[in-house]
Amino acid sequence: SFWVGLTPNLDMLTVYDQFLFTSGPAVNGVNVNNASPGYSGAGGSGAAPTTAGAANGLLVQGKIFPVFGCPSSPLPSSKDTGGGYITQTSQYSGVAGAVDDPVGTVNGFFNTVAQLNSDNCCSCPAQGIHARSGVLVAVKSVRQAELTDGSSTTIAVVENSDFAVSATGQPVQINNNHGWMMGTAGLSETTNQRHFNLTTIRYAPNAVKQLGGSALPGVCNNEGANNGIYSAHTGGAHTLYADGAVKFLSENVNLTALKMLCSRNEGGVASIEE
Repeated sequence: SFWVGLTPNLDMLTVYDQFLFTSGPAVNGVNVNNASPGYSGAGGSGAAPTTAGAANGLLVQGKIFPVFGCPSSPLPSSKDTGGGYITQTSQYSGVAGAVDDPVGTVNGFFNTVAQLNSDNCCSCPAQGIHARSGVLVAVKSVRQAELTDGSSTTIAVVENSDFAVSATGQPVQINNNHGWMMGTAGLSETTNQRHFNLTTIRYAPNAVKQLGGSALPGVCNNEGANNGIYSAHTGGAHTLYADGAVKFLSENVNLTALKMLCSRNEGGVASIEE
């Protein structure tokens, strides 16, 4: 995930220095070919990992990094993210963009880069939509110059720090199921594979906390492309802009305006009340 690349700047340099990234010959007895380095369940378990992913799971097992958690969150900070390794799940996601408004919407939001239907896995239906016009996109490094709408009006990271709610009113944990290291199995920017630790905005903030919100199209625990923005804070959630500013976002924000804020290059500049 993009988080791994940021670890040297998050007081986590020792983790970065020990992280196994690439495919190739054995490293310290670990076969890193086809290794899924961000997935702790990629092979092996316990003290005997057989892939880079499992070795990285062992590396971060039991470690809690404050940057990945909201102090107000009721969510457990860690879980089995694969292979029996108990690692931390991030309560924040990078913004890959937003879903087009319905065709014919006057002054609506429409991507300048085509959106993609998401693949599905496990218990998740294939109803998600991936965008590629955000600041943090799978299999792509976005340069500052590509933020043509301006870094001060483009949201880069959003909060995922509460439970979603099922149709029967039960809490459902949906945040970044396989932990903060997981990225995507895809090899190109147009992959429809699941994009872990990223989200594409489709619904208003805290929509998943409404009755039945955990079953909205594109919302799922493994891994909903449109899980979106949700928190334990009253009335909204925190967002991080591309210029480094942190702002509280109201759950009553105009959805089209929010989508514009989550795109780096749709050609318009939206503003919202803080």
